[in-house]
Amino acid sequence: MMNESLDLGSLRTGQFAVVIDEISTGIVLNTDTLERCRDGKSDFVVAQSYEAAVEIAKSLLARSSDIEAMIFNSDGDYVKHVRL
Repeated sequence: MMNESLDLGSLRTGQFAVVIDEISTGIVLNTDTLERCRDGKSDFVVAQSYEAAVEIAKSLLARSSDIEAMIFNSDGDYVKHVRL
């Protein structure tokens, strides 16, 4: 699981961020291409609710067995780890 901090400054109160990374390395991946993010930038999908964040995570994880997802709240707090 990823250990680096994320800049989630664009989230509004009540929103959640879904981040995916490689299981073997913990490196954050681009949510569109499943390639490693460049220049130390993080990538995440914004969800309007916790339930939507879990569904988004499951949808992203269905694309590869080599990835995992983490959900963070708008305060940047880690909320849930999702693996299929």
